[in-house]
Amino acid sequence: MTSVDPAHRLLATFDTSDLAAVVSGAPPFASVVLPAPSRVVDAGQRLSIEWRNAHRLLAQAGWPSARLEALDELVATIRHDDAATVVIVQDAHGRTFVELSTLPVDAAQVTVGDAPALVPVIERRQRTLPHIVVVADRAGADIVAVHAGEPVETLVVEGDTEFIHRSHPGGWSQHRFQQRAENTWERNADDVVAAVQAIAQRTGPVLIAVAGEVRATSLIMKGLELVPLAGHPEVRLLAAGDPSGIADEVEQALADLHARLVLGVVQSIRSSPTAITRADDVMAALQDGRVGLLLVSERAVAGGADADRSGVRRPTTVDTAVMRALATSASVLVAPRTSELRDGLAATARW
Repeated sequence: MTSVDPAHRLLATFDTSDLAAVVSGAPPFASVVLPAPSRVVDAGQRLSIEWRNAHRLLAQAGWPSARLEALDELVATIRHDDAATVVIVQDAHGRTFVELSTLPVDAAQVTVGDAPALVPVIERRQRTLPHIVVVADRAGADIVAVHAGEPVETLVVEGDTEFIHRSHPGGWSQHRFQQRAENTWERNADDVVAAVQAIAQRTGPVLIAVAGEVRATSLIMKGLELVPLAGHPEVRLLAAGDPSGIADEVEQALADLHARLVLGVVQSIRSSPTAITRADDVMAALQDGRVGLLLVSERAVAGGADADRSGVRRPTTVDTAVMRALATSASVLVAPRTSELRDGLAATARW
């Protein structure tokens, strides 16, 4: 992982070509971010209430009734199993984009203006890192590859079970029996390593998390250290033994890895000879199509000061910058506020 450029590594994990199509739409745009917790009893009712409030704000902002009716019909069809947030963007011609996000928001956000509010979408995609989870025992392993927050490949490796459990035959055969058991465990671990290597080649994970029986995981970890893995993922041994604990550890490991990658991107901005850190200069470079990578701060897009008395938010400079970046095929990443992002924007120039 350390030898791979952090910006390239992050950008390789998600796509924004569909967002480029969104910003090519006709302004003004209506953008709605709705809390949509799915793991509650009244999830559907809560989403309905959040949408009614957003509908009212859009109507007060002058959004045409025909487009609001179309959005009413759309929201009624949304099933948000395992999602925490719904993001909706509609342009002046009624073309509509919808994305479900696992990143929760504290409150609904409604934005109307000449730029769509796409930072929540980009941040969610950027944080949803591809990974592989291996849960092993001495006979094999269950392997799951996850991309864009969804399982994309699952495999059960079933190895030999002969001699897999040590008993105590005693006498002259004791050593031979134990050696056969060790050989069987090693063959099974080799099969798991080969399967992980093949899946990594297809899915490009940034993390491979290994959990399960101690002897099996030890052999698998050693095997993974010796084989080339596509994407140079970090390989981490988990301590948890139950499914809930494994899920929590994987989530924390992904969050830690994402934070380190983003920090690496910020540090690369500091040392880049093509870095631009003044907001006015970034906007000028975007206007000229000179930006290769745009870095924005998520704190710069929090509602508050940019919302009018009705509660409708106006697009920020960050929203406009993201729109220009997507329209000129520049890459976009979201980062915490730092000295380089004091105005919410930083960039590296193409020339």
